[in-house]
Amino acid sequence: AEAVIPAMSSGDKGTGELRQRRGAPQGDSAPAAPPVNPLHAAPTPGSAPQFRMSTAAVVVGVLAWRVAGALLQQTYFVPDEHWQGPEVAHKMVFGYGHETWEWHAGLRGYLHPGLIALFFKAAQMTGADSPAVIFLIPKLFSALVASVGDLATFALARRLFPATPRAAH
Repeated sequence: AEAVIPAMSSGDKGTGELRQRRGAPQGDSAPAAPPVNPLHAAPTPGSAPQFRMSTAAVVVGVLAWRVAGALLQQTYFVPDEHWQGPEVAHKMVFGYGHETWEWHAGLRGYLHPGLIALFFKAAQMTGADSPAVIFLIPKLFSALVASVGDLATFALARRLFPATPRAAH
């Protein structure tokens, strides 16, 4: 008698395939199925459907997660968080604020505070430049920047691991 033991192959993921256990007596059983990459496996009848979120749903989810984190997170106060970004941006738009010695020595670049300054300027031009809004703008800007990194990682993962296999080139 042959010992065929139900076991999942490396790519089986619940499709019910059988493979012969190593060391079991050999006989007329079917040959072992080659390993299947679960990312490229076609759904089989009776298997769970593949779940794939739309890109729009991922974008909304990532932005919501990052904005919630930015608004709800309370961390230790580190002055450089403010002196090297929002404080410089505030001075650029409103004409007053503190600049550390690195700015006077030309050791810092204006890209980061300049982008925050664009949002400060938009708030000023629309009359929405209350202290509460000026306080929130850098937090929301940081959430936006973090979201860009998250979404770039998502796009890379979709490209490297497509839901359907690409033909070999």
